[in-house]
Amino acid sequence: MASAKEHLLKAIELQPDFVDARYQLALLYSREDDLPNAIGQLETLLQTKPDHTDALELLAKLHLQHAEFSEAKSNLESILANDPRNPDAHYQLGIAALETNQPHDAIYHFEKTLQQDPDYLDAYFQLGLLHDSPEDFAKARSYFETTIDYDPTHIAGHFRLGLLLRHGNRYDQTGNLLHGGFDEEARKEFEATLRLNPKHAEAMAELGQIQAENKEKAQAIQTLSKALELNPARIDAWLTLAILQPIEEAGKTLQQALEVHPQHPTLHIRTAQLALSRQSNLKAEKHFQLTIEHSLSQNTKLRQEANDLLAHNQFIQARKIEADIAKFNHHRAEAHYQLSLMAQTKEDTQQVRQHLDEGIIANPHHPGILHQLAIDESLNQNDELAIELLRKSVEIEIQNPEAHFLLATLLEKKGDIEMAQNHYLITLDLQPDHPEAKARIIPT
Repeated sequence: MASAKEHLLKAIELQPDFVDARYQLALLYSREDDLPNAIGQLETLLQTKPDHTDALELLAKLHLQHAEFSEAKSNLESILANDPRNPDAHYQLGIAALETNQPHDAIYHFEKTLQQDPDYLDAYFQLGLLHDSPEDFAKARSYFETTIDYDPTHIAGHFRLGLLLRHGNRYDQTGNLLHGGFDEEARKEFEATLRLNPKHAEAMAELGQIQAENKEKAQAIQTLSKALELNPARIDAWLTLAILQPIEEAGKTLQQALEVHPQHPTLHIRTAQLALSRQSNLKAEKHFQLTIEHSLSQNTKLRQEANDLLAHNQFIQARKIEADIAKFNHHRAEAHYQLSLMAQTKEDTQQVRQHLDEGIIANPHHPGILHQLAIDESLNQNDELAIELLRKSVEIEIQNPEAHFLLATLLEKKGDIEMAQNHYLITLDLQPDHPEAKARIIPT
């Protein structure tokens, strides 16, 4: 018995301009992912009937699937030339614009889609994704809520709404930039996501984070563990799980995480800090060194990604990458700081200074490094520089009594008695039994 494809081929052989037969044959080829034959049939059909909307739409979809965006755009624009109100053509042009890093064009076409068809569900969802700047928070929320109002089973709609509510940047009524702030509402969306897809690892990881923040320790450990079984890519899930666990288990969790992500600076610095708390100094030193090495290499890659995004005017995504770069710079500075303290115990003054100098380049606002550099400069009789460094240090970390005490002694040496007395008093506020500060206070 002849197949449908054979019947269609025979019909076309008998009547080469049989438009419907060519379209049906193109559909069959497209379902088989036979792109050359599907496109061939559609292009031949369009020579006979250039305004065949279904053929143009199918041809555009095939080009989109295979990242041939200029060809897809040309087909879709042909549809709109004959039918400017075609919502599908506008929607597909929006997708093509997204794929070619043209978010403003994408927004235009998705909005046009909704003007022609207010029930076009996927256009609402795409517009929610595209409105990711702080000033558009309410608009993005409205688009996602409309998506799930139209279709309560829209898994991605629930999940993305949850992410927006939990992590989306927004401005309050007085213009302050806020991050998230709607965790309980977000929790409902992540729970809805998991009811629809119990193996949605990302929703599970987000829910586990909320449970951890709400001190629901047992539930958080269970949820995060299951999320990581399904998808071990979430660094924050590994880190939170380790925080919730006893020290022995936490060490094993971080080791598992490093097996999956061996070059992630945050995992190395957490491993180093845990080792330091257990007095495993050699292990701590190794992971602090790896923190430095991997933060440098990661930042090189991230910088290139940020530059590429900026070149395509994708400022919000670039800003997110800049935040990661800043975080890794902070890790690198902290690693240098801890290694400088270790070098002090070995009385290796050259290594101490090298780590401090490299650390302050990584993060010029690290209070511990500023304090240690000030100590070094004061020992070298560079009092003015030491005072400057200490002022920066206590501005950032006011709770350090030793930094205040050293600043007070240097100010007293300089002759600034009133300011010195202020810092002696702050030292005693922070450490009431500080004997040297007590001895320096001038009775009133």
